[in-house]
Amino acid sequence: MADTLKCIKCERGMENISSGCHQPNEGLGFHTRGHYGSAYFDPMDGSYLEISVCDECVKAADEKGLVGHGDPDPRYSWFEL
Repeated sequence: MADTLKCIKCERGMENISSGCHQPNEGLGFHTRGHYGSAYFDPMDGSYLEISVCDECVKAADEKGLVGHGDPDPRYSWFEL
């Protein structure tokens, strides 16, 4: 795993704060194994893509209404509000 991850939107560099794992500092990391309907990536062989998005780009997209929010997942019951 690279020591520096780049935001997929603005290309800002972020430190990868977890050895062997995709964990950008001051950002979010996502991976996908593809989706039915994608004309670009759905290999069905177990390979995957990883992307990073910096906090500033996520915040700007959220403020524009481009980010969906879901209800809490009950599997994470240790995270009590």
